[in-house]
Amino acid sequence: MYELFISSFVTFFVVIDPLGIAPIFAVMTEGASAQFKRNMILKATLTGAIILLLFAFIGNALLQALGISLNAFKTAGGVLLFLIALDMVFEKRSERRAKTSQEFSHEHTQVSESKPNIDHEFDDISIFPMAIPF
Repeated sequence: MYELFISSFVTFFVVIDPLGIAPIFAVMTEGASAQFKRNMILKATLTGAIILLLFAFIGNALLQALGISLNAFKTAGGVLLFLIALDMVFEKRSERRAKTSQEFSHEHTQVSESKPNIDHEFDDISIFPMAIPF
């Protein structure tokens, strides 16, 4: 029982990736009001929970309807993870992430200097990258 709980918890922790999403959330909502941040967090959490539950209940039926076996899906997921790990080993992913972060930060700085800080000027980040990060 505990083994299943720990395995499920680790899987959800890796899928949700709170440590990877937190800095993105901090940068993208810098200067926004606490109410705006709270709304983004609640909307992202609710959306993520609905997506996880939806796939938990109808995931197998969807794969069967598409004619994809569970083993083929696992193999494709393993290949995808291997390619991501390969990018990480050669630091291509971190270079892209740093470049994207710098571009966003530069654009965000220019916008915040030219306009007053109003919440409706911030993008709705609750769905992407918060609820569906990758």
